[in-house]
Amino acid sequence: MPGTVFRQTDDVFQWEGDGRIKEIRVRVLEIHVRVLEIVVRGNYFVDFLRGFGVFKGFLYFLDFGGPDAPEPVFRVKTEPVTSARGGERIEKNPVNPVKTSEIRLPAAFAMTITDSTPVAYLGPEGSFSHLVARTRFGEARELVPRPSVDEVFDYLEGEPETVAIVPIENSSGGIITATVDRILRDDSPFFILEEIALNVKLALLGRENEAVTKIYSHFAPFHHCEKWLKAHYPRAEQIVAPSTSNAVIFASQEPGAAAIGPRDSAERYGLSVLHYPIAAEVPNITQFFVVAHSPNASAPENARTSLAVVLPDSSGSLFRFLEPFAKSAVNLKRIESRPIAGQPNKYRFFVELDGNHADPKVEQALEMARAVSLRIRNLGSYPASARFES
Repeated sequence: MPGTVFRQTDDVFQWEGDGRIKEIRVRVLEIHVRVLEIVVRGNYFVDFLRGFGVFKGFLYFLDFGGPDAPEPVFRVKTEPVTSARGGERIEKNPVNPVKTSEIRLPAAFAMTITDSTPVAYLGPEGSFSHLVARTRFGEARELVPRPSVDEVFDYLEGEPETVAIVPIENSSGGIITATVDRILRDDSPFFILEEIALNVKLALLGRENEAVTKIYSHFAPFHHCEKWLKAHYPRAEQIVAPSTSNAVIFASQEPGAAAIGPRDSAERYGLSVLHYPIAAEVPNITQFFVVAHSPNASAPENARTSLAVVLPDSSGSLFRFLEPFAKSAVNLKRIESRPIAGQPNKYRFFVELDGNHADPKVEQALEMARAVSLRIRNLGSYPASARFES
């Protein structure tokens, strides 16, 4: 482009031009910022820097000159840090003063939940997700119900200052694939902040002295209550709803219908408790994730860490990935394979392990696992000790 020069001096890249390209400068600046967000939120930062051949054990920061600056600048800056060689400190290109704006990585992206942070959850009101949200964050918090797991994530995606509570697994019904798939997506901006376990006690809600011809519930309660339903309501039609509170609402609007869900929802939606508890002799635990756009500000102790993993499509690749964790005595809690959309017969893995990413043995295992993986994305280290009763 006439009148435009791209030049490099040391670690400073400058793009110089006249006023005719001001609009292009603004657009390039926007693209740079978006790329950085993807790189940092996806934990691709180290690979990104290695690709440019500038990774030498430093923290890298970026500084963009404003669109009206006489010399718009893309500047790579380094800060001195302690190297791995016996505590020796290495310094190169001390940090330059910031001219207009600065993005610091990765601390700027740490999540802090305040008393005013809204919480989205799988609704409507009265669901087990609603119970967890109320118990964890309090009745006074702004709680935002959404009708499906996907819509919880859609809301969170459009509201970066919000956190969300979503179910991840039920001990009877298994993994909640809608949650896993949204977290694993390549363009997912989400991190896990906390894992919460809920001891679920189920009730059959309906109308007294009315024959039950159909029963609504979420798929997980149907799994848990399968034997009980065969024994007590073998002829009733079973209809899967997006959540237990949806199921109660549907039952409240239809004669002859009942729902399996939280006992507290009976009064809320004008139904009676027909049976409680259902199949209580079998433990029924649902685990929930608290999810946000940014990770925890610090790695908690006694934590778990989740990973999104893509492996080579070759014999033994899964074994080679798992072996470092066994050798490092790192316990794996979950490993789930999910298909990659648009790539038939290709899969990514959702992996959860005991320990946080700062633990030396976890760090060692991850370093070895990365060497045999196509991609590992850290979804966050988080506490997993909270347990509530329904």
